[in-house]
Amino acid sequence: MLIKQKNYNSHPFIKGEWIKIKNYLSYTYFLTIFGYTAPKTDVEARKLLLKAWKENPTFNLAQIDIFDIKAEEELTETWEEFFCRDHYGIFESIWNSYLFSHPRRSCEAFAMANLQNFPWESNPFPQTTDLHKLQHCARLLWFEEKEGKLSGEPFEFS
Repeated sequence: MLIKQKNYNSHPFIKGEWIKIKNYLSYTYFLTIFGYTAPKTDVEARKLLLKAWKENPTFNLAQIDIFDIKAEEELTETWEEFFCRDHYGIFESIWNSYLFSHPRRSCEAFAMANLQNFPWESNPFPQTTDLHKLQHCARLLWFEEKEGKLSGEPFEFS
């Protein structure tokens, strides 16, 4: 069954979630999408998302990374109206992305590369499926931030 119009304001919780996403999109610098297809049939959702994203003052500089197992051509066609020039990446695996190449520093690393022409060296998470190890690495980065040592230099995960 095709639903032509969804009423995103009919339930207080759903309405609140849409208000939040529109607010986040209005100032997001690096947008990451995991497996959401943004179907063309969901006209109302696409319209809401696109309006907030295009009104973002950093839209001309912002990046979108999409993680999905679908073909790149299909994803590009689906999301193309959300892209600003070539400010997007499409990935099957998270390991090749800014998100994991610069954990907890993806926006800073992206800004330094694109706004300052001073790319940071990659500082990737170790390639593991061990959640405790990944949490440990993130905790080390958080402690570094807390101490004010955000240098852009690779961090040694031990």
